[in-house]
Amino acid sequence: MGIGESVPNNGGETSKNADDGQWGKEYRESVPPFKGGENQTAGRSESEGGDYYTDEAGVEQRDVGKIDISTDQGKYEWLDSVIANAVARLESEQESIIYEEVPSGTDEGAREKALEHHDAYQDNKKSLAFINRQARILRELDMNGEGGILGALERKRNAFANTKDDPNISDEAMIAANENWGAVNGLHSILMSEMARRDPDYFGRDEIKTTLAADVETFEQRVAQTMVEGFVGEDGSIHKTPNGEKMPSTATEAAEDSLRNAKQDVETFDLLMDEYQEAHDYVVSHAISREDFSQTIGKFIENHTNQINQLILEARTLDKGSPEYSENEARRKQLERERSSAKRLSDRFFRGSRQEKGGE
Repeated sequence: MGIGESVPNNGGETSKNADDGQWGKEYRESVPPFKGGENQTAGRSESEGGDYYTDEAGVEQRDVGKIDISTDQGKYEWLDSVIANAVARLESEQESIIYEEVPSGTDEGAREKALEHHDAYQDNKKSLAFINRQARILRELDMNGEGGILGALERKRNAFANTKDDPNISDEAMIAANENWGAVNGLHSILMSEMARRDPDYFGRDEIKTTLAADVETFEQRVAQTMVEGFVGEDGSIHKTPNGEKMPSTATEAAEDSLRNAKQDVETFDLLMDEYQEAHDYVVSHAISREDFSQTIGKFIENHTNQINQLILEARTLDKGSPEYSENEARRKQLERERSSAKRLSDRFFRGSRQEKGGE
C-alpha cells in the first residue's frame, strides 16, 4: 500500500512508511515526480502526445498528469487511470516472465506449478491481486454522500476497520477485512498525495516547508552577495579592510531584513501547523484544505492582536526601563513579528483559491 509518503495510521495520525513495496513502485512510475515546469514525459521511450503514451517497456499508459483533479469526477478518473496503468504494466511483466520461463502451450495449472517459486512472478501476482481489489472497491464507491470521493473512501475505510476489529468474525473474514482496509487506505493515500500537488484548493505541509526553506537559503545567498571587500570611506570610495574581511554594503540591510522575514515565516508556519493539528485532534491528512487552514490563520492573527493589545495596556502600568517593561516589550514585538508573518503566508499561499472566489 505504501507510496513513500505520510499516510494515516490506526489513530488517523500521519506516519512515514519507508518500505513502499511493489504498489509504491507502480504508483511512482504511473505518476512521475513533479516539480514546477518539469516535463512529466521524462523517461518514456516513446511520447505519443495526447492522453496516452508508450512507456519504456512498450506498455500503453494514460498520462494521468493531464487529468484535472479539481472535481470529484476528475479525482475518480485519476484514481481509475492510475490503477489501469499499474494493471497494464503488471500484466505485461507477467506475460514476459511466462514467455521467458514457461514453454509455449503449457496449461495454466502446469504453468503455475512451474512458477511456484519464481519470486518476481509471485510478487507480481500479489501486487496485481491487490490492485484489482482496489479497482473493485473504487467501482463500488457511493460518492453521493458527504465529502465526495474522499468522503466515500473514508467511509469505506472506517467500515472495513470496524469489521476487522470485530472480535466475533471468522479468521477468513478478518483476513479479507484487513486486505480491504489496506486497499482502500492506499487509494485514499495516493489521492491525497496528488491533491496536495495539484488540486488548487489543497496543499501539502512538506511542499510549503520546502518552499520556505528555499527562501531562507536564497536570502542567505543574497546577503552574502551584497557584502563588499571593504568599506565606504568619507571620500565615497571603497577601502579594503586590513584583514580582507567583507563588510555590509547599502544593499545588505534590505537583504538581511528579507532573511529575517524568511526565517520568521518558517517558524510561524510551524506554529500555524501546530494549531491546525491541535484543532483537528492531530488527525491531519497529507492534503490540507486551504479554506480550513485560512480559518486557522485568521484565528491566529486575531489571537495575536488580542494579546498585543493586552500587553500594550499592561505596559502603561509598568516603569519604562524596568525588567517587567523590557519583558513586556520583547513579548509584544515577537507577537507582532509572528502576526506580520502570518499575514504574509496568508497572502502568498492561501488567497485566491476557487473556494474563496466562489468556485466549485
